[in-house]
Amino acid sequence: MEYLSTSEIAKLWNMSSRRVQVLASTGRVNGAKKKSGVWLIPQNAIKPTNTKSYDFYERTIKNRRMLKQLLKKSYIKFGAQMDPSEFRLTVIVTLHANIIEEAFSESKISNKEYVAKYVYNWMKGESNKTIDMTLFSELFDYFKEYIHNSNGDILNTLSWSYQYLNDILNDNNFAKTQFFTEQYM
Repeated sequence: MEYLSTSEIAKLWNMSSRRVQVLASTGRVNGAKKKSGVWLIPQNAIKPTNTKSYDFYERTIKNRRMLKQLLKKSYIKFGAQMDPSEFRLTVIVTLHANIIEEAFSESKISNKEYVAKYVYNWMKGESNKTIDMTLFSELFDYFKEYIHNSNGDILNTLSWSYQYLNDILNDNNFAKTQFFTEQYM
């Protein structure tokens, strides 16, 4: 089998030599070998496609749209008559509890209400406040399927929900182009 250098492959594939090195080092070029610090690529190697990054991008956009719709629906259904800051906190606590349960899906959390109370008090900075457990339970079930189907993108969920809730609750006192998070985030 004949091997070519990254610069020779780069010309064939119409990309930079550095990009070929990155593709080889991440295992995306079949048969690539590193000898004395130089990547050698089989002459008949197939140029990798960008399907991984495209799939991730599409999944991320889909998750963001679903979350935004879910937050709007939950505000209409549960929060329209509530104080906006209390509704925001309840949603954030509910998402935390869902994320924690999903992270420990092999051994489900036996007491998600305990987690909710703990996170709620921690975020409030007090120890004697109580979350509306009826609302929490309804919201928990409301977001559970979304969190489960988010395909590993749950860490972004909290920041997106905060951003979307600012817009939904008309609580955006800042410029539309800036994004400020509260201390607990």
